[in-house]
Amino acid sequence: MAGEQFYTSRYAMIKNGVVDNICLFDSALTANNLAEQLGYDLAVCTDMYFVTIGDTYVDGVFIHEGNEIARQLSLEEKADDYAQRINDLELLVLQLGGVI
Repeated sequence: MAGEQFYTSRYAMIKNGVVDNICLFDSALTANNLAEQLGYDLAVCTDMYFVTIGDTYVDGVFIHEGNEIARQLSLEEKADDYAQRINDLELLVLQLGGVI
């Protein structure tokens, strides 16, 4: 259908606490249904994580080579962070220039 947006997300297919595969799905429902049909324990969205096959998933946390994989910032969070940094720098410039 012309003009419609189609979005996909990456999902880690978890079996016995290990990322066994990473797939693209259009929804969590689709990912979890297929995971169940294929014998996986669950499917977890990894859009905000740099996850690879072989990483572990324990108590809602991804682990790579013994280290927790940090959640990445969304585009909105990055934009807010950059805007705050710019405001801080503008204030500093004004202070250093004796304006305030």
